Amino acid sequence: MANSEHIESLQTDIREWNMRRKFERFAPDLRDADLRNVDFSGADLSYADLSNADLRGATFKRANFKEAILSGAILEEADFTNTDFTNADLSNARVKGADLRTARLINVNMSRTEPWKAHLFEAS
Repeated sequence: MANSEHIESLQTDIREWNMRRKFERFAPDLRDADLRNVDFSGADLSYADLSNADLRGATFKRANFKEAILSGAILEEADFTNTDFTNADLSNARVKGADLRTARLINVNMSRTEPWKAHLFEAS
């Protein structure tokens, strides 16, 4: 279950969230969170656990998902353009219609994911 303080803090102010992440070392617990249709562009979600989270229709442009766990997450119709997923776990994620154009997908675990259902133009 997601940490409600992490969800509230993230939803309140992205700049403040990113400053907190810079000075406090913690792994955000966003498991099973309902984050549909929110705008977290530029958010630092590195090392976050978003297992089974619902991110449908959300916007994460230029976000940082390095080392994040998105196993079983619903990413359908979400916008991840210019997002960094280096070493992230997207296994068993639902990506239909997700916009991953120009996303950095280096060493990403996409087992049991159907990446051909996502927009991957110019992803690296």
